[in-house]
Amino acid sequence: MLKKALAVGALLALTACGVTSVDVPALEKNITEEVKKQTGADATVSCPDNVDWKKGGTFTCDVAVKGGTTQKATVTMVDDKGNVKWSLN
Repeated sequence: MLKKALAVGALLALTACGVTSVDVPALEKNITEEVKKQTGADATVSCPDNVDWKKGGTFTCDVAVKGGTTQKATVTMVDDKGNVKWSLN
């Protein structure tokens, strides 16, 4: 099982100015890489296909870790520049 305190994504810029939607593939890759880096565990991440950008808005992604545990990552759209932050619940 992953510890909540370990798997927290740093502020991540997903797109340039004029953001209208979240770059879901980039976000899934970031979460996967960060879980691996912090815990050594391989993970598969699945986020909603189309997420419209809304500063302060949130959504969740499923994080399935090899070995059977599944958790949710809460993603927050931080600003109008394409930055997000996420944490495992």
